[in-house]
Formats: sequence, structure tokens, C-alpha cells
Amino acid sequence: MHQFHQYRICMTTDRLRSLVPPTSPSRRRFAGLVGGTGVLLLSGCGGGGGGDSTTFAPSIVTQPQSRSVAAGGSVTLRVEAAGADLQFQWFRNATPISGATTSSLQVVASEADNGARYAVSVRNASGEVRSVDAVLTVTAALVPGISLIAGGIGGPGYLMGRGTQARLTSPRSLAIGKAGAVYFRCGGLGVFKASADGDVQFLTSFPFPVRDWYNSCYMACDSQGVLHVGIEREPGGGAIYKLLEDGASPRWVLFAGNDQLGGFADGVGISASISYPTHLVFDKSDNLYFIDRNNTAIRKLAPSGQVTTLAGRPNQPVGDGVGAAAGFANPQAMTLLPDGNLVVMDSYLWRKVSPVGVVSFVAGAPRKDIRSFCVGSDGSLFALEGGILMRVAEDGSTTMIAGGANTSAADGSVGAIARFDSDSSIAAAPDGSVLIADTANHMVRRVSVSTGQVTTWLGSAAKTGDVDGQGSSARFGTSGYSVNSAYLSQDASGNMYVFTGVLRKVTPAGLVTTIPKVPSGGVVDAQGNYYIVKGRAIYRVTPEGTQTLWAGHPELVGYADGVAGNARFAQVSSLAFDRQGNLLVVDYPYAYVPAPFYTPLYMYGRTIRKIAPDQTVTTIWGTPGLVIDPRDPASDKPDPTRDINLWSAIIGVDDSEQIWLLTEKSPGLLLTRISGANQERISIPLPGDGGGVFGPDGSVYVILNGKSVTGGTTIYKWSSSEMALKPLVGQSGEFTDGLRLGALPGNLPKVVSILPQRDNSLICFSENALLRVQLP
Repeated sequence: MHQFHQYRICMTTDRLRSLVPPTSPSRRRFAGLVGGTGVLLLSGCGGGGGGDSTTFAPSIVTQPQSRSVAAGGSVTLRVEAAGADLQFQWFRNATPISGATTSSLQVVASEADNGARYAVSVRNASGEVRSVDAVLTVTAALVPGISLIAGGIGGPGYLMGRGTQARLTSPRSLAIGKAGAVYFRCGGLGVFKASADGDVQFLTSFPFPVRDWYNSCYMACDSQGVLHVGIEREPGGGAIYKLLEDGASPRWVLFAGNDQLGGFADGVGISASISYPTHLVFDKSDNLYFIDRNNTAIRKLAPSGQVTTLAGRPNQPVGDGVGAAAGFANPQAMTLLPDGNLVVMDSYLWRKVSPVGVVSFVAGAPRKDIRSFCVGSDGSLFALEGGILMRVAEDGSTTMIAGGANTSAADGSVGAIARFDSDSSIAAAPDGSVLIADTANHMVRRVSVSTGQVTTWLGSAAKTGDVDGQGSSARFGTSGYSVNSAYLSQDASGNMYVFTGVLRKVTPAGLVTTIPKVPSGGVVDAQGNYYIVKGRAIYRVTPEGTQTLWAGHPELVGYADGVAGNARFAQVSSLAFDRQGNLLVVDYPYAYVPAPFYTPLYMYGRTIRKIAPDQTVTTIWGTPGLVIDPRDPASDKPDPTRDINLWSAIIGVDDSEQIWLLTEKSPGLLLTRISGANQERISIPLPGDGGGVFGPDGSVYVILNGKSVTGGTTIYKWSSSEMALKPLVGQSGEFTDGLRLGALPGNLPKVVSILPQRDNSLICFSENALLRVQLP
């Protein structure tokens, strides 16, 4: 009976083998069971020498996938198979590939590979199985340069270029020169000039630092195209300068007044006293009229340099009259009509001033807030009031041409659709259109007075908002403001996550969607779960938006390792994943000020904590629980071999599990590499501020935002072998602050985050948009 049972076991095994297909998972599980009871089976079937040692034919668990790659790029095809003693052979279009005998195949694609079919044969002593074909699609070669993935580019900056490629900051005070040239100022930097074709260049700085650049510089050109500027240098002081462009570089000449001393006196040149000259305008004989604002008077400057007062004087009561007998309340805009009369916006009322100084009120309803006048080529008077461009009749009545009462930057084919800033200034262009220096939107607009069509001529407005969509139709940012900080992460499928106050998901194809709101930026794991910081705790947010406490407590400060909510953090900061899926955290010390003292104690050390996938928190670097008391010489001090630098950020973990930190340290940046119980500190002595990230190729990419007002951002690549930085994209010289798409090095404004890719490209967030930088 005992032998009968042994015989049945062997027969049953053979019979089951004949019934279960070779590649079936059931058969594989059964084979494991047989292997696990092999002693019994071998002894029951005739002894150890001739037992069951069958090797099963291989089976494919994961097939190689079809892929798309740019010409010149590389792609890796993989197969996963089950079975013992496996051998592999890859095929291209059914032809064996020499040397391709592992479970993966790397293909450096050429245009000839487009449509090629790759398959792999997996075999052992018991059989062979062939994979399905993986089709390779080869697109055009990746051209080095900067391109848009999603978002709307535009915003303030200082970048010279043509038309909308230029970047401006708060342009003001337009002046029309010769051959259609347009002068304007940006910020307090000086004078910019645009050709009739829209090529913008920085011309020159002001002759001295301007006290209040926002309001105190007004410009006009005479009949020869010479630019004149009225400037208030010191409170109450004022002067008229002219800019001569007849040499190698422009030069300023003081024409009238004393920019450091105020006062009110007629005279020639610098003997005249002027206080805050505004709203300059020339007549056909090149007499310059201006508002002397602090003296509430209208002044006249002849070509000879003679300054006279046409009407008004300090402290004169408001009223009609001739010359000094007339009084103004607060003259705030002025222009010259074709008949030689000046029209002045005095507080909320129209005033007219004749060539001989006769001042009279103009009939019409009081106006709200007119900041700028101009006269068109057809003799019409135009005014800008509250973001609306109007045509003004002789009786003071108005007709709307374009605009509306807000500060949006929308262009429009119909006047009422367009929007621009109410604080703008206007000028009549030679082609009959009206130019608007749209200050708050950082651009110059052109309005057709016949149709009301508004177009952007120079610069580009910031395009912000929380708008989902494809590519350039999407918007990033909240409440219409530019995004000054953002966090970028990426999952295993190549989806990118942008946190700008709202968490957005961007597919590799540029489709932007919004994930339910989360309170702070963080990182994403391979499955698309997002990890965020709330108080002293870390939460996980699923792709569906469900939040779960992952580690720590949002309100309790301390130091403790443990599992999930039992752990304690002092001040959670930088987050990063290592190659095993552990979440690494920089835990900054907590500044505690004990009463009645005002010197803080730095508590709980400066540590790096590791949160495993099972939510277990451990300390892997730094002195746990360290307390630093600056008042006590005996207080524990940081150990330079064990404690990280204050305000360090994890920028990545390499394949050797070395942790890389980046610290801003004057005059540049400090890299720290932590390996086991050792750390190496590498100084990068470059001016500027920025950040960095560890790339998949083992290099460190460093963002360096220029220190100068007009300087842009440069992204460098740091090589550990050469111990040097190599510039990759962007420029940091003067007037490079702005985005220029296309060929490298291109231009970048402030870059707040980057993601290096395996195809030798960078994803970065800048100018309210997600960009791709393809490197050579």
C-alpha cells in the first residue's frame, strides 16, 4: 500500500505535466511545489539517481514595448522572462543582431530605424519562445534649443530683441523721434530706443541716479529727433537735459535749470529755476512747453535756452486769467493742439492755454483721472483715462476708441475687448496709430484709431492663471501674478508635476490638468503619489487627491524616529527620493527663544532623515537631538564631519547612494557629497543665487540667477571629473533678463526649478511656462 501511494504520486505528477501548458503560471507554481517536495518524489520513483530533474521551457512575463525616439537619441527595449538557464537573442526585422544576447537592447536610433521591428527569442534546454514585435518610431532629430511645453510666455524683464521677443519692465513716457523711432524709459535704468521695425536697444543711463523713476522722468523729441528729458533729481529740483547721439556713444547735455536746486525763476539755461518738469511737448518752432508741477505753472523753453513762464505761478488761487494771474490746482497732463493752444488736465477739469498765456476752462463734465494726452496726425486730440483710450472733441466730450476699466493685457480687434493699464502713457505714431506705454503689463501697444484694433508692438505681458489645456493654451500662476517660485517633480511615466500654489500635472505631450489643491510643494514618487509638507509633517497625496499622513505630526515639534505619526520633525524642508524609493528629508533645527532671553536656541540638530516605503523614519546623517546655545561656550557644537550645513537642500541621490546637498554660501554655492560616514564639500565660487539638481547622468546641474538688475539666468553643468562648471543655456550679462526661445544659448529669466532628462534635455519652469531645453 505504501509503494502504491508512492507510485500514484509519480503518475499524478507526470499526468499533470501533460495537462498544464508549458508557459502557464499554474505550471510554474506546480513546478515550484514539485521542487519543494523533491526528496519524497525522488525516493518514491526509484531512488535519487533517476529522479525528476526536468527543466521547463521559458515563458515571457513582460513583452518589449514599442517606443518613439528622436533620430540620434537612444532607447532601451527590455523583456522579462521566467525559466532557468535562459539565453536571449534579439532580432531586427527578423534578422539576428550580433552580440545582442541579454534581456535588454539599447538602440541608438537613426532615420533608417523608423518602422523597424524588434523581437527577442528566449530559450533554454527545454524550449524557445519568441516575443511580439516592438515597433520603433523615429522622429526628426532633436535640435538643440529652448522650446515651449506648456503655458503662456511673457512678463517683465530686460531683454533686447524685436517686437514681442523683447522684454520690458514698466515702460513709460513715450517720445517719437525721426524715421519712426520711439524712445521710452524702463524702470530707473535710463532710455531705450525702438526702431520703426520694433528692434529694441538700451541707449543710455540717465545722467545721474533718478530720485523717483516711477514718476519723475518725462520725454519729448524736437523736429530734428533730438530727445529732451525733464528730470527731478532731488526733491523740488528740476532740469531739462537733451541727449546727443552724434558721437560713438550718446551723451547728455544740461539745457536748462538746476537738477539739484528747485525754485521758480525765468532765465537762460542753468540760470533758470525749475521744480519738477513734466509732460514735455514741442511746437513746430521747437519751443518746448512743460508743466512745472511743484510751481503749478506752464513754462516755455525756447531753442536758445530761454525759460519763460507762460501761465500760472506758485500759490496762485485756481481761476482763469492771463499769465501769472491765472491759477492751476494740480496740472497733471498736457499736449499742444494744432491751432497752437495747449490743453491741460487740471485735477478733474479741462483747461486751455493760448500761445500768449490766456487760461480758460473748457466746457464738459469733470473727468476721472486723465494721465496722458496726444494729438494724432489728423489733428484729433486723444486722452487715456482709466484704461480707456478716447477721442476728445473741442467741447470736452469724449468718444471711446479702445480699452476698458481694468489692467488686463488682452489685445482685441474690437476696441471694447482690448484691455491695458490705466497708468499708461500715450503718443501719436507717424502712421496715424496711437502708441500706449502699457506700464503695468510691461509692453508697448498700438491702437488703430479708425478700427479700435489693439495689438502688442513691443514686449509681452505675463500670461498667468490656473487654466488647464494643451500646450500654449494652458496657464500657470494665480491671481494674475507672475510665478516667482515653483516645484518640479516627475514620475516614472514621464509626467511632470508643477506646484505654483496649485498642483498641476503635465504629460510629456504638454497636456495640463489640475490636481486638487495641496498646501505646499513637494516631490512625486514613481507611481505618481505626491508628498507635501504641512507644518511638521509630511503627507502623501494620491493621483486622485486623497491626502494621508505619511510621517510626523503637523503641530508637534521635536526629534524622534519611529513609524508614520510616531516620528517627530523640527522643521521639515527639502525632500528627495533615492533609488530604492526611500524619501529623504532635510530636518532643519528649530529656533526656540526662551523667555526672557532673545537669543534663540537651535534645537533638534541638523539631520537627514529617511522615510522607508513602510513609513519607518530613521536618521541617516547628523547628530540627533543636538541643541546649540550661542550664549553657552560649553554647548554642543555641530560636528563638521557629521552635521550638514545650515539651510542645505538635497538635490539628488546618485547610483552609488551618495547624497548630494547644495548650500548657498557667499560668494557662491557649496556642494556637499555624503557617502556612508564621509562627506566631501566642494565650493563653487560663482556670484549669484540659485539652486541645483542631480541629473541621471551623474552630473550636477546648477542654476545661477544673475545678480544685476538686467542679468538673466544661466544653467551650468558641474563635472566631478573636471571639478568645473560648464555653461549650458542662458546668459547672465547685461540686458539678458527674459525668455528667448530657439537656438542655444538663448535667454532665460529667473529659473525656479529644473528636471534633467535622460535624452540630454532639461525641463525647467521660467516666465510662467514649462520649457524644454534640448542640449547638444
